[in-house]
Amino acid sequence: MNTTELIKNVAKSKVLNTTELIEYSKQKVVSRTLAQNDYLTLTLFAFAAGEGISSHASTGDAMIQVLDGEGQITIGTEKYTVGSGQMIIMPANIPHAVDAVVPFKMLLTVVNRQTLFKTKRALEKGQNPFVVMMVPGTRIELVQCSAPRDFKSLASTSSATRARDIS
Repeated sequence: MNTTELIKNVAKSKVLNTTELIEYSKQKVVSRTLAQNDYLTLTLFAFAAGEGISSHASTGDAMIQVLDGEGQITIGTEKYTVGSGQMIIMPANIPHAVDAVVPFKMLLTVVNRQTLFKTKRALEKGQNPFVVMMVPGTRIELVQCSAPRDFKSLASTSSATRARDIS
């Protein structure tokens, strides 16, 4: 029997209020990962007013469902205001950003391409260098590794780093 938890950090077989699963914190972006595997990532976010996630591109399609408040979502050069009960899709490989003009909560669903996670496994096996997407805290970064030993150093990479060559 597989004991790997597919959905984590939340009670099972219990009716839950989604907006109560994550709390606002002054001047912070709070996140709670509910699922992360080769194909799918589910993460709850609570943004304090004035906070956000800077522009980046993802290799998977991402869907934002606003649970509370209102967020400003930028996809490419277009800005969208998305309110409670609304959703928006951010297509793969198009730069996007999330900003909180007022406090807001959202559920982020990212549908990944399996190759992104195969990259991690290949790097750990000492195969060719790859670009790896990591999510330290709430910032999404692209980091290029040139050797298998560098994969462990990604966890300590500063969240202020947007793109960096680790050699």
